[in-house]
Amino acid sequence: MDDLQFAVDLDETAVCLHSADLVKVAKDANSYAETTDGKMNIAASYGNDSASQGAGQNTRYVQGHMYFGEKLVSGTDYTTNEIGAVATIANPQLFFTPARDIDPLTALRSVTARGEGTDVNANVNDKLYAIGNNRNTESHIFQVRDELDGQPDVATIQWESLSRGEFSIFVPSYSALLTEVDPELYPTEDKFDVTHVGHQSEYGKERDKYGNRIYDHKLVAENEATALEDAGNKYLDYVFMDLNTLAFNHRDTVADGVHDYLMVLQQEIINQQKDVDTYMRKLSPASRTGFANSAHKAASEEVFDKSNALLNEVRAYIKAGDYSAPFAASDLKDGKLASPLNYYKRAASPVIVEQPSSLDVYKDSAAAALSVVVNDPAGSKLTYEWLKSADGVNWSSCGTSDTYVPQTTTIGTMSYKVVVTNAAKLSTESEVATVNVAEAPEEMPVGSMYRLYNRYSGEHFYTASFDEMLYLVGVGWTYEGIGWKAPESSQTPVYRLYNPYAGDHHYTTSEAERDQLKSVGWNYEGVGWYSDDAQGVPLYRQYNPNATVGTHNYTTSKYENDALVNAGWNAEGIGWYGIAE
Repeated sequence: MDDLQFAVDLDETAVCLHSADLVKVAKDANSYAETTDGKMNIAASYGNDSASQGAGQNTRYVQGHMYFGEKLVSGTDYTTNEIGAVATIANPQLFFTPARDIDPLTALRSVTARGEGTDVNANVNDKLYAIGNNRNTESHIFQVRDELDGQPDVATIQWESLSRGEFSIFVPSYSALLTEVDPELYPTEDKFDVTHVGHQSEYGKERDKYGNRIYDHKLVAENEATALEDAGNKYLDYVFMDLNTLAFNHRDTVADGVHDYLMVLQQEIINQQKDVDTYMRKLSPASRTGFANSAHKAASEEVFDKSNALLNEVRAYIKAGDYSAPFAASDLKDGKLASPLNYYKRAASPVIVEQPSSLDVYKDSAAAALSVVVNDPAGSKLTYEWLKSADGVNWSSCGTSDTYVPQTTTIGTMSYKVVVTNAAKLSTESEVATVNVAEAPEEMPVGSMYRLYNRYSGEHFYTASFDEMLYLVGVGWTYEGIGWKAPESSQTPVYRLYNPYAGDHHYTTSEAERDQLKSVGWNYEGVGWYSDDAQGVPLYRQYNPNATVGTHNYTTSKYENDALVNAGWNAEGIGWYGIAE
Protein backbone atom coordinates (compact mmCIF):
# COMPACT_ATOMS: atom_id res chain seq x y z
CA MET A 1 0.00 0.00 0.00
CA ASP A 2 1.21 3.50 -0.82
CA ASP A 3 0.38 4.51 2.76
CA LEU A 4 3.13 2.28 4.13
CA GLN A 5 6.09 4.36 3.00
CA PHE A 6 9.48 3.44 4.42
CA ALA A 7 13.09 4.11 3.47
CA VAL A 8 14.99 1.15 2.06
CA ASP A 9 18.20 0.78 0.08
CA LEU A 10 18.18 -2.41 -1.97
CA ASP A 11 21.95 -2.25 -2.26
CA GLU A 12 22.50 -2.56 1.49
CA THR A 13 22.79 -6.36 1.36
CA ALA A 14 23.75 -6.63 5.03
CA VAL A 15 20.35 -5.35 6.17
CA CYS A 16 18.04 -5.74 3.18
CA LEU A 17 16.80 -9.05 1.81
CA HIS A 18 14.64 -8.96 -1.29
CA SER A 19 13.59 -11.00 -4.30
CA ALA A 20 16.02 -10.99 -7.19
CA ASP A 21 13.43 -9.59 -9.61
CA LEU A 22 11.87 -7.07 -7.24
CA VAL A 23 12.74 -4.13 -9.52
CA LYS A 24 12.16 -5.95 -12.82
CA VAL A 25 8.64 -7.12 -11.95
CA ALA A 26 7.56 -3.58 -11.05
CA LYS A 27 9.09 -2.12 -14.20
CA ASP A 28 7.52 -4.79 -16.40
CA ALA A 29 4.14 -3.89 -14.85
CA ASN A 30 4.74 -0.19 -15.41
CA SER A 31 4.23 0.41 -11.68
CA TYR A 32 7.83 1.18 -10.78
CA ALA A 33 8.24 4.36 -8.74
CA GLU A 34 11.13 6.12 -7.04
CA THR A 35 11.59 8.30 -3.99
CA THR A 36 12.89 11.86 -4.28
CA ASP A 37 16.47 10.63 -3.75
CA GLY A 38 16.24 8.23 -6.69
CA LYS A 39 15.80 4.97 -4.75
CA MET A 40 13.02 2.49 -5.46
CA ASN A 41 9.75 3.33 -3.67
CA ILE A 42 8.62 -0.15 -2.69
CA ALA A 43 5.23 0.92 -1.34
CA ALA A 44 4.32 3.00 -4.38
CA SER A 45 5.63 0.38 -6.81
CA TYR A 46 3.57 -2.45 -5.37
CA GLY A 47 0.64 -0.75 -3.60
CA ASN A 48 -2.35 1.45 -4.26
CA ASP A 49 -2.42 5.07 -3.24
CA SER A 50 -4.45 6.11 -0.23
CA ALA A 51 -7.47 7.06 -2.29
CA SER A 52 -7.57 3.69 -4.02
CA GLN A 53 -6.86 1.38 -1.12
CA GLY A 54 -10.08 2.16 0.74
CA ALA A 55 -11.24 4.46 3.51
CA GLY A 56 -11.25 1.60 6.01
CA GLN A 57 -7.49 1.05 5.93
CA ASN A 58 -6.82 4.79 5.77
CA THR A 59 -8.93 5.30 8.88
CA ARG A 60 -7.03 2.61 10.77
CA TYR A 61 -3.74 4.24 9.72
CA VAL A 62 -4.79 7.59 11.18
CA GLN A 63 -6.19 5.94 14.34
CA GLY A 64 -2.87 4.15 14.91
CA HIS A 65 -0.67 7.20 14.41
CA MET A 66 -2.80 9.32 16.71
CA TYR A 67 -2.94 6.53 19.32
CA PHE A 68 0.84 6.83 19.61
CA GLY A 69 0.62 10.58 20.02
CA GLU A 70 1.23 11.89 16.52
CA LYS A 71 -0.63 15.16 15.95
CA LEU A 72 -2.52 14.77 12.68
CA VAL A 73 -4.90 17.51 11.56
CA SER A 74 -8.00 16.76 9.56
CA GLY A 75 -8.01 18.68 6.28
CA THR A 76 -4.23 19.08 6.36
CA ASP A 77 -2.68 15.70 7.15
CA TYR A 78 -5.67 13.71 5.92
CA THR A 79 -9.10 14.24 4.41
CA THR A 80 -12.37 12.55 5.27
CA ASN A 81 -15.37 11.60 3.19
CA GLU A 82 -19.04 12.27 3.86
CA ILE A 83 -19.31 9.55 6.55
CA GLY A 84 -16.19 10.71 8.39
CA ALA A 85 -13.84 7.97 7.15
CA VAL A 86 -10.32 8.90 6.02
CA ALA A 87 -10.21 9.27 2.24
CA THR A 88 -6.60 10.37 1.65
CA ILE A 89 -3.39 10.81 3.65
CA ALA A 90 -0.94 13.59 2.83
CA ASN A 91 2.34 12.05 3.99
CA PRO A 92 1.92 8.30 4.52
CA GLN A 93 4.83 6.73 6.40
CA LEU A 94 5.08 3.28 7.94
CA PHE A 95 7.68 4.21 10.55
CA PHE A 96 7.52 7.17 12.88
CA THR A 97 8.64 8.15 16.36
CA PRO A 98 5.83 7.93 18.93
CA ALA A 99 5.08 11.16 20.75
CA ARG A 100 4.09 9.42 23.98
CA ASP A 101 5.78 7.00 26.37
CA ILE A 102 5.11 3.38 25.43
CA ASP A 103 4.66 1.26 28.53
CA PRO A 104 3.56 -2.38 28.21
CA LEU A 105 -0.15 -1.61 28.62
CA THR A 106 0.00 1.07 25.92
CA ALA A 107 1.77 -1.32 23.57
CA LEU A 108 -0.73 -4.14 24.18
CA ARG A 109 -3.77 -1.94 23.66
CA SER A 110 -2.41 -0.47 20.42
CA VAL A 111 -3.85 -3.37 18.44
CA THR A 112 -7.31 -2.68 19.88
CA ALA A 113 -7.40 1.10 19.30
CA ARG A 114 -10.62 2.49 17.84
CA GLY A 115 -9.73 6.17 17.51
CA GLU A 116 -10.85 7.07 21.01
CA GLY A 117 -10.58 10.81 21.65
CA THR A 118 -10.15 11.72 17.96
CA ASP A 119 -12.44 12.69 15.09
CA VAL A 120 -12.13 9.12 13.73
CA ASN A 121 -13.57 7.49 16.85
CA ALA A 122 -15.33 4.29 15.77
CA ASN A 123 -17.09 4.11 19.14
CA VAL A 124 -18.90 7.34 18.28
CA ASN A 125 -19.25 6.83 14.53
CA ASP A 126 -20.32 3.24 13.90
CA LYS A 127 -19.70 3.67 10.15
CA LEU A 128 -15.92 3.77 10.70
CA TYR A 129 -13.62 0.78 10.45
CA ALA A 130 -11.14 0.46 13.35
CA ILE A 131 -7.87 -1.22 14.29
CA GLY A 132 -9.71 -3.10 17.04
CA ASN A 133 -12.83 -4.53 15.46
CA ASN A 134 -15.11 -7.50 15.79
CA ARG A 135 -13.36 -9.34 12.97
CA ASN A 136 -9.98 -9.74 14.69
CA THR A 137 -8.93 -13.33 15.31
CA GLU A 138 -6.12 -12.98 17.85
CA SER A 139 -3.20 -10.65 18.55
CA HIS A 140 0.43 -11.22 19.51
CA ILE A 141 2.80 -8.64 20.97
CA PHE A 142 6.45 -9.60 21.51
CA GLN A 143 8.22 -7.68 24.28
CA VAL A 144 11.93 -7.95 23.43
CA ARG A 145 14.43 -6.77 26.06
CA ASP A 146 17.70 -5.70 24.42
CA GLU A 147 19.52 -5.87 27.74
CA LEU A 148 18.99 -9.65 27.75
CA ASP A 149 20.52 -10.33 24.34
CA GLY A 150 22.85 -12.85 26.00
CA GLN A 151 19.88 -14.82 27.38
CA PRO A 152 17.67 -15.48 24.33
CA ASP A 153 15.46 -17.94 26.22
CA VAL A 154 14.09 -15.19 28.49
CA ALA A 155 14.76 -12.06 26.42
CA THR A 156 11.31 -12.16 24.82
CA ILE A 157 7.93 -12.26 26.53
CA GLN A 158 5.06 -13.08 24.22
CA TRP A 159 1.74 -11.46 25.09
CA GLU A 160 -1.16 -13.23 23.37
CA SER A 161 -4.75 -12.09 23.16
CA LEU A 162 -7.21 -14.77 22.11
CA SER A 163 -10.19 -13.89 19.96
CA ARG A 164 -10.96 -10.21 19.34
CA GLY A 165 -8.68 -7.90 21.27
CA GLU A 166 -10.91 -4.98 22.22
CA PHE A 167 -12.46 -6.83 25.17
CA SER A 168 -9.72 -9.30 25.88
CA ILE A 169 -6.63 -9.95 28.00
CA PHE A 170 -3.09 -10.53 26.76
CA VAL A 171 -1.62 -13.59 28.53
CA PRO A 172 2.20 -13.55 28.96
CA SER A 173 4.52 -16.47 28.27
CA TYR A 174 8.18 -17.20 27.73
CA SER A 175 7.39 -18.71 24.34
CA ALA A 176 11.02 -19.74 23.71
CA LEU A 177 10.83 -21.98 26.80
CA LEU A 178 7.18 -23.03 26.85
CA THR A 179 6.68 -26.79 26.34
CA GLU A 180 3.31 -27.40 28.04
CA VAL A 181 -0.07 -25.68 28.01
CA ASP A 182 -3.24 -26.55 29.89
CA PRO A 183 -5.42 -28.55 27.44
CA GLU A 184 -8.55 -27.53 29.34
CA LEU A 185 -7.90 -23.88 28.53
CA TYR A 186 -6.07 -24.38 25.23
CA PRO A 187 -7.53 -27.52 23.60
CA THR A 188 -5.62 -29.28 20.87
CA GLU A 189 -7.05 -29.08 17.38
CA ASP A 190 -8.55 -32.58 17.51
CA LYS A 191 -10.40 -31.73 20.74
CA PHE A 192 -11.60 -28.28 19.72
CA ASP A 193 -15.38 -27.86 19.67
CA VAL A 194 -16.44 -25.23 17.11
CA THR A 195 -20.17 -25.30 17.84
CA HIS A 196 -19.86 -22.27 20.11
CA VAL A 197 -18.05 -20.14 17.52
CA GLY A 198 -21.29 -19.10 15.84
CA HIS A 199 -21.31 -17.20 12.54
CA GLN A 200 -17.76 -16.12 11.74
CA SER A 201 -19.11 -13.15 9.79
CA GLU A 202 -22.20 -11.18 10.73
CA TYR A 203 -22.25 -9.27 7.44
CA GLY A 204 -24.98 -9.90 4.89
CA LYS A 205 -24.70 -9.57 1.12
CA GLU A 206 -26.04 -6.00 0.99
CA ARG A 207 -23.86 -2.87 1.01
CA ASP A 208 -24.64 0.75 1.81
CA LYS A 209 -24.18 3.59 -0.68
CA TYR A 210 -20.52 3.89 0.33
CA GLY A 211 -19.80 0.26 -0.49
CA ASN A 212 -19.64 -0.89 3.13
CA ARG A 213 -21.14 -4.28 3.92
CA ILE A 214 -24.24 -4.15 6.12
CA TYR A 215 -24.76 -6.29 9.19
CA ASP A 216 -27.36 -9.04 8.93
CA HIS A 217 -29.34 -8.50 12.13
CA LYS A 218 -30.49 -12.12 12.15
CA LEU A 219 -26.87 -13.33 12.25
CA VAL A 220 -26.03 -10.75 14.93
CA ALA A 221 -28.93 -11.95 17.09
CA GLU A 222 -27.97 -15.61 16.67
CA ASN A 223 -24.37 -14.94 17.69
CA GLU A 224 -25.55 -13.01 20.73
CA ALA A 225 -27.83 -15.89 21.72
CA THR A 226 -24.81 -18.20 21.57
CA ALA A 227 -22.68 -15.80 23.63
CA LEU A 228 -25.36 -15.57 26.32
CA GLU A 229 -25.17 -19.30 27.06
CA ASP A 230 -22.36 -21.13 28.80
CA ALA A 231 -20.15 -23.08 26.38
CA GLY A 232 -19.82 -26.05 28.75
CA ASN A 233 -16.01 -25.96 28.72
CA LYS A 234 -13.06 -23.84 29.91
CA TYR A 235 -11.79 -22.67 26.53
CA LEU A 236 -10.13 -19.33 27.19
CA ASP A 237 -10.79 -18.00 23.70
CA TYR A 238 -14.52 -18.72 24.05
CA VAL A 239 -14.66 -16.48 27.12
CA PHE A 240 -13.23 -13.54 25.20
CA MET A 241 -15.22 -14.33 22.08
CA ASP A 242 -18.42 -14.06 24.12
CA LEU A 243 -17.27 -10.97 26.02
CA ASN A 244 -16.48 -9.22 22.75
CA THR A 245 -19.79 -10.21 21.17
CA LEU A 246 -21.86 -8.95 24.10
CA ALA A 247 -19.86 -5.78 24.82
CA PHE A 248 -19.66 -4.86 21.12
CA ASN A 249 -23.41 -5.34 20.64
CA HIS A 250 -24.23 -3.37 23.81
CA ARG A 251 -21.67 -0.61 23.47
CA ASP A 252 -23.84 2.04 25.15
CA THR A 253 -24.45 0.04 28.34
CA VAL A 254 -21.88 -2.76 28.66
CA ALA A 255 -18.70 -1.82 26.81
CA ASP A 256 -17.30 0.80 29.20
CA GLY A 257 -17.78 -1.38 32.28
CA VAL A 258 -16.11 -4.38 30.65
CA HIS A 259 -13.28 -2.25 29.26
CA ASP A 260 -12.62 -0.58 32.64
CA TYR A 261 -12.37 -3.93 34.40
CA LEU A 262 -10.14 -5.55 31.78
CA MET A 263 -7.73 -2.61 31.82
CA VAL A 264 -7.24 -2.95 35.58
CA LEU A 265 -6.88 -6.72 35.27
CA GLN A 266 -4.35 -6.37 32.44
CA GLN A 267 -2.27 -3.88 34.41
CA GLU A 268 -2.25 -6.22 37.42
CA ILE A 269 -0.98 -9.06 35.22
CA ILE A 270 1.73 -6.76 33.84
CA ASN A 271 2.73 -5.79 37.39
CA GLN A 272 2.96 -9.39 38.58
CA GLN A 273 4.82 -10.41 35.43
CA LYS A 274 7.62 -8.11 36.61
CA ASP A 275 7.98 -10.29 39.74
CA VAL A 276 7.81 -13.44 37.63
CA ASP A 277 10.50 -12.05 35.34
CA THR A 278 12.79 -11.08 38.22
CA TYR A 279 12.52 -14.62 39.59
CA MET A 280 13.01 -16.19 36.15
CA ARG A 281 16.26 -14.31 35.53
CA LYS A 282 17.75 -15.68 38.76
CA LEU A 283 17.10 -19.30 37.78
CA SER A 284 19.64 -21.59 36.20
CA PRO A 285 18.96 -22.40 32.52
CA ALA A 286 18.04 -25.97 33.48
CA SER A 287 15.25 -24.73 35.78
CA ARG A 288 13.70 -22.21 33.44
CA THR A 289 11.48 -24.43 31.29
CA GLY A 290 9.65 -25.86 34.30
CA PHE A 291 9.03 -22.40 35.68
CA ALA A 292 7.97 -21.05 32.27
CA ASN A 293 5.31 -23.77 32.07
CA SER A 294 4.18 -23.12 35.64
CA ALA A 295 4.00 -19.35 35.09
CA HIS A 296 1.95 -19.67 31.90
CA LYS A 297 -0.45 -22.10 33.56
CA ALA A 298 -0.89 -19.81 36.58
CA ALA A 299 -1.46 -16.74 34.42
CA SER A 300 -3.93 -18.57 32.19
CA GLU A 301 -5.90 -19.95 35.12
CA GLU A 302 -6.12 -16.54 36.79
CA VAL A 303 -7.20 -14.88 33.55
CA PHE A 304 -9.87 -17.52 33.00
CA ASP A 305 -11.22 -17.31 36.56
CA LYS A 306 -11.48 -13.51 36.48
CA SER A 307 -12.71 -13.16 32.90
CA ASN A 308 -15.23 -15.98 33.12
CA ALA A 309 -16.70 -14.42 36.26
CA LEU A 310 -16.93 -11.11 34.39
CA LEU A 311 -18.62 -12.83 31.43
CA ASN A 312 -21.23 -14.43 33.67
CA GLU A 313 -22.01 -11.04 35.22
CA VAL A 314 -22.44 -9.52 31.75
CA ARG A 315 -24.75 -12.37 30.74
CA ALA A 316 -26.87 -11.84 33.85
CA TYR A 317 -27.01 -8.08 33.23
CA ILE A 318 -28.19 -8.47 29.64
CA LYS A 319 -30.68 -11.23 30.45
CA ALA A 320 -32.20 -9.07 33.19
CA GLY A 321 -32.95 -6.43 30.54
CA ASP A 322 -32.65 -3.44 32.89
CA TYR A 323 -30.27 -0.96 31.25
CA SER A 324 -31.15 2.03 33.43
CA ALA A 325 -27.67 1.86 34.97
CA PRO A 326 -24.58 0.89 32.95
CA PHE A 327 -22.86 -2.42 33.63
CA ALA A 328 -20.18 -2.42 36.34
CA ALA A 329 -18.05 -5.40 37.36
CA SER A 330 -18.46 -6.40 41.00
CA ASP A 331 -14.74 -7.23 41.28
CA LEU A 332 -13.76 -3.63 40.56
CA LYS A 333 -13.70 -1.29 43.58
CA ASP A 334 -12.21 2.21 43.47
CA GLY A 335 -10.16 1.36 40.40
CA LYS A 336 -8.68 -1.80 41.92
CA LEU A 337 -9.50 -5.49 41.88
CA ALA A 338 -11.65 -6.30 44.90
CA SER A 339 -10.14 -9.79 44.90
CA PRO A 340 -6.40 -9.43 44.15
CA LEU A 341 -4.55 -11.62 41.68
CA ASN A 342 -2.32 -14.39 42.94
CA TYR A 343 -0.49 -15.00 39.66
CA TYR A 344 3.11 -14.70 40.81
CA LYS A 345 2.64 -16.76 43.97
CA ARG A 346 0.72 -19.45 42.10
CA ALA A 347 3.51 -19.61 39.56
CA ALA A 348 6.49 -19.62 41.90
CA SER A 349 5.25 -21.34 45.07
CA PRO A 350 6.08 -24.99 45.68
CA VAL A 351 3.18 -27.38 45.06
CA ILE A 352 2.42 -30.24 47.44
CA VAL A 353 1.37 -33.16 45.26
CA GLU A 354 1.13 -35.75 48.07
CA GLN A 355 -0.12 -34.68 51.51
CA PRO A 356 0.96 -36.14 54.88
CA SER A 357 -1.20 -39.10 55.89
CA SER A 358 -3.17 -39.45 59.12
CA LEU A 359 -2.23 -42.37 61.36
CA ASP A 360 -3.76 -44.57 64.05
CA VAL A 361 -0.94 -45.92 66.22
CA TYR A 362 -0.50 -47.61 69.56
CA LYS A 363 1.29 -46.15 72.55
CA ASP A 364 5.08 -46.58 72.45
CA SER A 365 4.97 -48.20 69.00
CA ALA A 366 7.16 -47.14 66.05
CA ALA A 367 5.00 -44.82 63.95
CA ALA A 368 5.49 -44.24 60.24
CA ALA A 369 7.13 -40.95 59.28
CA LEU A 370 4.88 -38.15 58.09
CA SER A 371 6.01 -36.88 54.70
CA VAL A 372 5.04 -34.78 51.69
CA VAL A 373 5.91 -34.93 48.00
CA VAL A 374 6.60 -31.44 46.65
CA ASN A 375 6.96 -30.11 43.13
CA ASP A 376 8.80 -26.80 42.94
CA PRO A 377 8.45 -25.17 39.49
CA ALA A 378 11.94 -23.73 39.65
CA GLY A 379 13.59 -26.83 41.12
CA SER A 380 15.08 -24.80 43.95
CA LYS A 381 16.25 -26.01 47.36
CA LEU A 382 13.33 -26.39 49.76
CA THR A 383 13.13 -25.91 53.51
CA TYR A 384 10.57 -27.57 55.79
CA GLU A 385 8.99 -26.64 59.11
CA TRP A 386 6.75 -29.23 60.79
CA LEU A 387 4.17 -27.92 63.25
CA LYS A 388 2.06 -29.75 65.82
CA SER A 389 -1.06 -28.84 67.76
CA ALA A 390 -3.16 -30.51 70.40
CA ASP A 391 -6.18 -28.29 69.77
CA GLY A 392 -5.85 -27.35 66.07
CA VAL A 393 -5.43 -23.68 67.02
CA ASN A 394 -2.11 -23.26 68.80
CA TRP A 395 0.82 -24.62 66.78
CA SER A 396 4.45 -25.18 67.74
CA SER A 397 7.46 -26.11 65.64
CA CYS A 398 8.60 -29.71 65.96
CA GLY A 399 10.88 -30.53 63.00
CA THR A 400 12.83 -29.14 60.04
CA SER A 401 13.46 -32.22 57.89
CA ASP A 402 11.53 -33.34 54.83
CA THR A 403 9.93 -36.03 57.04
CA TYR A 404 8.80 -36.16 60.66
CA VAL A 405 8.24 -39.15 62.92
CA PRO A 406 5.44 -38.34 65.40
CA GLN A 407 5.78 -39.24 69.09
CA THR A 408 3.70 -42.15 70.43
CA THR A 409 4.45 -41.80 74.16
CA THR A 410 1.23 -39.98 75.02
CA ILE A 411 -2.27 -41.28 74.43
CA GLY A 412 -4.49 -38.86 72.52
CA THR A 413 -4.79 -37.06 69.20
CA MET A 414 -2.19 -34.65 67.82
CA SER A 415 -2.45 -32.64 64.59
CA TYR A 416 0.53 -32.09 62.30
CA LYS A 417 1.23 -29.98 59.20
CA VAL A 418 4.30 -28.80 57.32
CA VAL A 419 5.20 -25.46 55.73
CA VAL A 420 7.41 -25.83 52.64
CA THR A 421 9.41 -22.80 51.49
CA ASN A 422 11.45 -22.42 48.29
CA ALA A 423 14.37 -20.20 47.29
CA ALA A 424 12.00 -17.35 46.39
CA LYS A 425 10.82 -17.31 50.03
CA LEU A 426 7.36 -18.44 48.87
CA SER A 427 5.64 -21.00 51.09
CA THR A 428 2.96 -23.61 50.80
CA GLU A 429 1.20 -25.20 53.77
CA SER A 430 0.16 -28.83 53.73
CA GLU A 431 -3.14 -30.26 54.79
CA VAL A 432 -3.44 -31.28 58.43
CA ALA A 433 -2.76 -34.91 59.35
CA THR A 434 -3.91 -36.35 62.66
CA VAL A 435 -2.07 -39.00 64.63
CA ASN A 436 -4.28 -40.88 67.06
CA VAL A 437 -2.30 -42.67 69.77
CA ALA A 438 -4.25 -45.37 71.60
CA GLU A 439 -3.46 -47.94 74.24
CA ALA A 440 -2.19 -51.10 72.53
CA PRO A 441 -4.63 -54.03 72.67
CA GLU A 442 -3.74 -57.02 74.76
CA GLU A 443 -2.27 -59.99 72.98
CA MET A 444 -5.01 -62.52 72.30
CA PRO A 445 -4.72 -66.29 72.82
CA VAL A 446 -2.74 -68.36 70.32
CA GLY A 447 -4.71 -68.89 67.11
CA SER A 448 -6.40 -65.49 67.20
CA MET A 449 -6.28 -64.04 63.66
CA TYR A 450 -5.72 -60.28 63.57
CA ARG A 451 -7.39 -58.48 60.70
CA LEU A 452 -6.05 -55.17 59.31
CA TYR A 453 -6.97 -52.79 56.51
CA ASN A 454 -4.82 -50.50 54.34
CA ARG A 455 -6.92 -47.40 53.56
CA TYR A 456 -4.62 -46.41 50.69
CA SER A 457 -4.36 -49.70 48.78
CA GLY A 458 -7.70 -51.18 49.82
CA GLU A 459 -6.08 -54.44 50.95
CA HIS A 460 -7.21 -56.51 53.93
CA PHE A 461 -4.39 -58.34 55.69
CA TYR A 462 -4.52 -61.24 58.13
CA THR A 463 -1.85 -62.42 60.55
CA ALA A 464 -1.54 -64.70 63.54
CA SER A 465 1.34 -62.58 64.87
CA PHE A 466 0.55 -59.97 67.51
CA ASP A 467 3.90 -58.23 66.92
CA GLU A 468 3.32 -58.04 63.17
CA MET A 469 -0.11 -56.53 63.80
CA LEU A 470 1.40 -53.86 66.08
CA TYR A 471 4.08 -53.04 63.51
CA LEU A 472 1.58 -52.63 60.67
CA VAL A 473 -0.65 -50.37 62.75
CA GLY A 474 2.42 -48.22 63.44
CA VAL A 475 3.05 -47.74 59.72
CA GLY A 476 -0.51 -46.75 58.91
CA TRP A 477 -2.68 -49.86 58.73
CA THR A 478 -6.02 -49.89 60.57
CA TYR A 479 -6.61 -52.69 63.06
CA GLU A 480 -10.07 -54.21 62.59
CA GLY A 481 -10.06 -56.73 65.44
CA ILE A 482 -10.05 -60.52 65.53
CA GLY A 483 -11.27 -62.07 62.29
CA TRP A 484 -11.56 -65.66 63.50
CA LYS A 485 -9.84 -68.32 65.64
CA ALA A 486 -7.47 -70.68 63.82
CA PRO A 487 -6.27 -74.05 65.16
CA GLU A 488 -2.64 -74.27 66.30
CA SER A 489 -2.13 -77.00 63.68
CA SER A 490 -4.09 -79.24 61.33
CA GLN A 491 -3.74 -81.27 58.18
CA THR A 492 -4.70 -78.20 56.10
CA PRO A 493 -2.15 -75.37 56.13
CA VAL A 494 -3.02 -71.94 54.69
CA TYR A 495 -0.16 -70.70 52.48
CA ARG A 496 0.74 -67.01 52.42
CA LEU A 497 2.16 -65.31 49.31
CA TYR A 498 3.16 -61.76 48.40
CA ASN A 499 3.21 -59.95 45.05
CA PRO A 500 6.23 -57.58 45.16
CA TYR A 501 5.01 -55.71 42.08
CA ALA A 502 1.43 -54.98 43.14
CA GLY A 503 2.07 -54.97 46.91
CA ASP A 504 -0.72 -57.52 47.45
CA HIS A 505 -1.03 -60.64 49.64
CA HIS A 506 -2.84 -63.85 48.83
CA TYR A 507 -3.80 -66.85 51.00
CA THR A 508 -4.72 -70.34 49.83
CA THR A 509 -4.94 -73.93 51.01
CA SER A 510 -4.20 -75.13 47.46
CA GLU A 511 -0.66 -76.30 46.75
CA ALA A 512 -1.36 -76.00 43.01
CA GLU A 513 -2.46 -72.36 43.35
CA ARG A 514 0.54 -71.66 45.58
CA ASP A 515 2.97 -73.11 43.05
CA GLN A 516 1.33 -71.37 40.11
CA LEU A 517 1.63 -67.98 41.82
CA LYS A 518 5.26 -68.68 42.72
CA SER A 519 5.96 -69.45 39.05
CA VAL A 520 4.72 -66.01 37.94
CA GLY A 521 6.78 -64.04 40.45
CA TRP A 522 4.93 -64.10 43.78
CA ASN A 523 7.05 -64.54 46.92
CA TYR A 524 6.15 -67.54 49.06
CA GLU A 525 6.08 -66.50 52.74
CA GLY A 526 5.36 -69.90 54.27
CA VAL A 527 2.39 -71.18 56.26
CA GLY A 528 0.38 -68.30 57.67
CA TRP A 529 -1.97 -70.41 59.84
CA TYR A 530 -4.08 -73.57 59.63
CA SER A 531 -7.61 -74.36 58.55
CA ASP A 532 -9.94 -76.21 60.93
CA ASP A 533 -10.30 -79.76 59.62
CA ALA A 534 -13.57 -80.01 61.55
CA GLN A 535 -14.85 -77.21 59.28
CA GLY A 536 -16.28 -75.20 62.16
CA VAL A 537 -16.55 -71.65 60.75
CA PRO A 538 -16.27 -71.05 56.98
CA LEU A 539 -14.09 -68.18 55.66
CA TYR A 540 -15.82 -66.93 52.50
CA ARG A 541 -13.52 -65.81 49.69
CA GLN A 542 -14.41 -62.99 47.24
CA TYR A 543 -12.51 -61.57 44.24
CA ASN A 544 -12.65 -58.01 42.90
CA PRO A 545 -12.13 -58.15 39.09
CA ASN A 546 -11.67 -54.38 38.90
CA ALA A 547 -8.82 -54.07 41.41
CA THR A 548 -5.06 -54.64 41.14
CA VAL A 549 -4.36 -54.51 44.91
CA GLY A 550 -6.57 -55.98 47.61
CA THR A 551 -8.15 -58.20 44.98
CA HIS A 552 -9.30 -60.82 47.49
CA ASN A 553 -11.27 -60.54 50.71
CA TYR A 554 -11.90 -63.24 53.32
CA THR A 555 -14.61 -63.06 55.96
CA THR A 556 -16.63 -65.22 58.33
CA SER A 557 -19.60 -62.92 57.73
CA LYS A 558 -22.14 -64.19 55.21
CA TYR A 559 -23.61 -60.66 55.22
CA GLU A 560 -20.26 -59.11 54.24
CA ASN A 561 -19.79 -61.80 51.57
CA ASP A 562 -23.21 -61.12 50.03
CA ALA A 563 -22.78 -57.32 50.17
CA LEU A 564 -19.50 -57.51 48.28
CA VAL A 565 -20.94 -59.88 45.69
CA ASN A 566 -23.88 -57.52 45.16
CA ALA A 567 -21.36 -54.70 44.68
CA GLY A 568 -19.61 -56.55 41.84
CA TRP A 569 -17.16 -58.91 43.55
CA ASN A 570 -17.04 -62.53 42.43
CA ALA A 571 -17.93 -65.17 45.03
CA GLU A 572 -15.19 -67.84 45.09
CA GLY A 573 -16.62 -70.15 47.70
CA ILE A 574 -14.95 -71.08 50.98
CA GLY A 575 -11.22 -70.39 51.37
CA TRP A 576 -10.68 -72.27 54.66
CA TYR A 577 -12.27 -72.80 58.08
CA GLY A 578 -11.85 -71.35 61.54
CA ILE A 579 -12.64 -73.00 64.87
CA ALA A 580 -16.24 -72.90 66.06
CA GLU A 581 -16.38 -71.57 69.64
